Amino acid sequence: MTDRLKLPWAIGAPLTSPSRRLFLSPVGLALLGVTLLVFLLILVDWTAELLWFRALGYQDVFWRLLFAEVAMFVAAFIPVFVYVLLNLLVLARLVDLQSLLRGRSPAGIPQIWPNHPKTVAQPNAHRLTPLLILGSAATAAIFGFMFSGEWDRFLRLVWSQNFGTSDPIYSRDIGFYLFVLPFLNLVQSSLVVLTLGGTLMLGLAYLRAGGLRFSAKNYVEADPKILRHLTANSILLLTAWAWGYYLDRFGLLTRSIGAVFGAGYTDVHVTLVEPNELELETPFLRHNIALT
Repeated sequence: MTDRLKLPWAIGAPLTSPSRRLFLSPVGLALLGVTLLVFLLILVDWTAELLWFRALGYQDVFWRLLFAEVAMFVAAFIPVFVYVLLNLLVLARLVDLQSLLRGRSPAGIPQIWPNHPKTVAQPNAHRLTPLLILGSAATAAIFGFMFSGEWDRFLRLVWSQNFGTSDPIYSRDIGFYLFVLPFLNLVQSSLVVLTLGGTLMLGLAYLRAGGLRFSAKNYVEADPKILRHLTANSILLLTAWAWGYYLDRFGLLTRSIGAVFGAGYTDVHVTLVEPNELELETPFLRHNIALT
C-alpha cells in the first residue's frame, strides 16, 4: 500500500531526475496550470476575433494579423530565452544558487575567494537546470507578449516601400521613417531593458553571494570569472544604449523644439556629428535655417 502512495514531492519519497521532481511538484503543476489557463484564454480570444472577421468577410485579414502577432512573439521569445538561460547557467556555475534562492548566504565563493582566484564549479548546478529553463521561458514570454502587441510595426516593416523622396539631412527615403525606424526603436528599447535588468540582477546576485565586493581601498573586488561575466553584459548594455543615440539622430527631423518644426541651424551645425555630409543647399533646409 505504501508503494502505491509514493509522491515525488513527499518527504522520504525516492528522488528521480531533477526535471521529474520539478514538473511533478506542486510548484511545477501550478505553473503548468497557469500556462494552460493563459493559452485557453488566448485561444478563446482568437476564436471570437475569427468569428467577427469572418462575419465581415475579412477572414484573410485575421490570419494576417495572427501571423504578425505570432511572428513578433517568436522573434522576441527566442533571443530573450537564450540570453536569460545562458546568464543563469553561468550564474549557477559560479555561485551556490540553491542557497541563494533559499535566502541563505552561499558558502561556495567566500571560502575560495579571494585566496584562490579560480572559482570552483558548483556540483549541484545541473539540478537547477529545469528551474532555470522555466525562469528563462517566463521572462521570454513577457517580452514575447509585449512584442506581439506591436504587430503593426512588423507589418509596416515587412511591407515597407520607398516613396522616391529622400530627406535633406540624411538622404534617406521617407519610407525609412514610416516603416523601418519604428521597428528599430522597439528593438533598441527592448534590448536596453533586457540587458539593464540582466546586468543589475547578476550584480545583485554576485553581491549577495560574496563574489562581488566594494571596498574603499580597491573600489571593486571580484572573482575574475565573475568580472568577465558582468563585463560582457555591460558591453551588451552599452552597445544597445549607444545604438539608441544613433537612432535618436533621425528624430531631429520630426521634433518640434525651437522656432521651427524639424532640424534647425543648431541641430545641423552643432548637434549632428558629421555636418559636412549634409546637403545644405536644399531649399527645405535653407528655409529652416533662415527661420531659426
